[in-house]
Amino acid sequence: MLRWMLPPALLVALILAAWPPAAGADEPPTVRQVASGLISQCGSGMVLADHDCGIARSMKDSIQVQIDAGNTKEEILDYFVAAYGEGVLASPRKSGFGLTAWVTPLVAVAVGAVAGAALTWAWAKRPSAAPAAEVPAGPSENLNPYKERVDEDLGLIE
Repeated sequence: MLRWMLPPALLVALILAAWPPAAGADEPPTVRQVASGLISQCGSGMVLADHDCGIARSMKDSIQVQIDAGNTKEEILDYFVAAYGEGVLASPRKSGFGLTAWVTPLVAVAVGAVAGAALTWAWAKRPSAAPAAEVPAGPSENLNPYKERVDEDLGLIE
């Protein structure tokens, strides 16, 4: 059983080791960093950092005001979630219910891989089918009247 659990455990360890650390945790965020985590509310569905409309400009101004007040990126995102709902986030949070959006595809792929492997193993292990009953090599005598009738209909026999 341990043999089956080792490769997935190593894969998870590799992913966690390659996960980028939080950059510049002591520095205040920039407007672009915060705006890249939000969706513009102009109705375009674009990321706020890449969009420029009236509502987007006012959201960016609000971000700058909050940065100047000393708020962190998470506090600013929480403010916009409180104002516009979870739909304002560019990607779901990696905690709470939003975590399911990150985990569900991975679980589905893993379950599918295990099911496919089990099915393949079961098909490979099933006994082979019994040989079919042997058919006599020569034509049966019961078919001669029918063959003669076909020959008559085709005009081969006069």
